Formats: sequence, C-alpha cells, structure tokens
Amino acid sequence: MTPQYEDRPTVIRPFGENSQAEKSQIPHWPESSLALALSAMLVLIPVAEDQLPTTDTSLTLRRSYAQLFAQTALAAVEKEIDDLSPGLSAVSDTDSCEVRSSLHPRLPAQLEPILALVVLGVYEYIQRGNISRIRARVNQAITTAMDISLHSLDDTVTEFSEAQRRTWWMTVC
Repeated sequence: MTPQYEDRPTVIRPFGENSQAEKSQIPHWPESSLALALSAMLVLIPVAEDQLPTTDTSLTLRRSYAQLFAQTALAAVEKEIDDLSPGLSAVSDTDSCEVRSSLHPRLPAQLEPILALVVLGVYEYIQRGNISRIRARVNQAITTAMDISLHSLDDTVTEFSEAQRRTWWMTVC
C-alpha cells in the first residue's frame, strides 16, 4: 500500500528575499477547508532549511502565508457549508456520509468545515488573540455541527461514529 502523502515539508521560497505571501510559491495548494486551516497553523513552524527563522523577515513571511491559508480556508468553509445547506441532514444517515474526506478515509467530508472552523478558532487565538473572531469561528462551528445533528447522535455504531463524536466534542470544548 503506497502512502497518500509524503511526510516531507517543502520549504516555501524565498526566505529573506520577499516578505509577501504568494500562492504561486507553494508547490501544492490544498483544496479542502480543513487542509487549508491546518496549513495555516503548520506554516508558522520554521523548517530546518531556514537559516534565520527568528528574523523579522522570516517571521513576517511565515505569518503572511499563514494569513493567506487562513483566509482561503475561511472562504472554502463558506463554500462547503453552502454546498451542505440544501440537504442538511443528520450525519448518521448513510447517504449523507458517502463522500469521504481526502485527508482520512474514516472522516466524512461534511465534517471538514466544522473541524476547519475549530482549527481557525485556535489560529485566531494563538496568532491574533482576536476574541470576537474566535467567538465567531466557534459559534459557526457549533451551529453547523448542530445543523447536521452531531449533538443528537444515538448509540448506533456506524463507520463514522467515532469521527462524529470526536468532532462534536472538539467543537463544544
């Protein structure tokens, strides 16, 4: 079985030359809101190839890319929630969980925007400290989770039960 993704971070160039984030500098652009939100957090971690990770230029560049990923993730969340809206139903329905996440085979794609909002709330907390934005992201995540009835899952075990429960509890905690 071939791994889906390699665990080798790619250095975003140029370090020290340009402090502006550009989508064209990134070799792979994630498509899902959750992958974009996670990228916003991960791009803040300096890589070994960055010789001067604590310089203002390097910090500014990483923060600039993080903001680019976060803004794109939020736009993707809005689109994914809009795509869910016409047929919002409980995630325990077998038809509603047919589409699987590209990130994990046991994650229904409809949980991705909720998880992305949780990650974006954490991003707002650690990167910006903006309480009103944190509250907005978390409230939207809780509302979306309730719209698909994550709060009222019964005891029947489905293929996605664990992902649904974990998503609900991560959202409300």
